[in-house]
Amino acid sequence: LEDEMAPVEASPAVAALVASRRGSAQEGLPPGVEHARSWRREKDVDPGRYGQVEHACAGRVLRVEESYSSTGTRVWDTAVAMARLFEKRGVEAGTRVLELGAGTGLLGMALAALGASVTATDARPVVDTLRDVVSQNA
Repeated sequence: LEDEMAPVEASPAVAALVASRRGSAQEGLPPGVEHARSWRREKDVDPGRYGQVEHACAGRVLRVEESYSSTGTRVWDTAVAMARLFEKRGVEAGTRVLELGAGTGLLGMALAALGASVTATDARPVVDTLRDVVSQNA
């Protein structure tokens, strides 16, 4: 299957955000894209640690309680980077979004707060957690 898949390149804005997360010097960032230095995740997360992630978006604060019991119960750096990208670029009201592998739902909730119509999906073991987090942030 891998041989049949075409390589996908990240947009310059996403590449810049990812590179800035690594601490690389950035030159020629697209207009409106800044360094993503305020987001700090521990390098090696203790699997027994629980934490609450808060993400401000569109005048509200989205809260996710992480349990680290599976990949679907933690907020990944990519979700935060993509949420910030859409916050800066904007989302046309009513834009339909299908999020595959939504996990904790942070990105989908951020897009919904910005006006998108979001359908968030994940594997069966994660759906209950996703549903709970979205309900708590409704």
